[in-house]
Parts: sequence; C-alpha cells; structure tokens
Amino acid sequence: ARAAHQPRDLERHRRVLRRVADGVYFRRPEAWIDVFERLCSRAHEARDLPRVDKLVTDGKAALARRDLAALRPICDALSELMPVSAVARARAFSSGLR
Repeated sequence: ARAAHQPRDLERHRRVLRRVADGVYFRRPEAWIDVFERLCSRAHEARDLPRVDKLVTDGKAALARRDLAALRPICDALSELMPVSAVARARAFSSGLR
C-alpha cells in the first residue's frame, strides 16, 4: 500500500516545491524581464500578431524606462496570446519541465 502512494506523494511534493520556487523567483521584480524576453522570443507563435507587436514595443519601452511594474501586465497580455505550449515553456524557463 505504501508503494502505491509514493508516486502520488512525489507529485504533490513536486507541485508544492514548484509553487514555492515560483513565489521566490517572482518576488524579484527583475523576474519579469526574463519572462518578457522569453515571450518575445516566441512572439511568432502567438495569435493576433499585430497586438503582439504592440505589446512587444510597449514592453521594450517599459524596459528602457526601467518600469518593471508596467512590464508585468504586458507579460500577462502576451501570455494570453500565446499557444498553451509556449506559455508552459515560458513558465518553465525553457527547461523542459512543466
């Protein structure tokens, strides 16, 4: 019975660790720079390319101003326009982990 629970427990622990790691990572305002750059590198995969182009331009302007608070909603909007697989890759920082 114990062996049957191990994979489920392992998965639960993995999810908890991922949430903790994400919380620590995204506590840094600079994390949104990484997310923005990853999303920009996959802009060609997005739906509504004209909207993506505007968001990328706005994001680059925010970076030039060092306005990291403005970058987060831009990243959120870009994520909404990406296919699910691109969003998962961006959240996993292209590590192949999900």
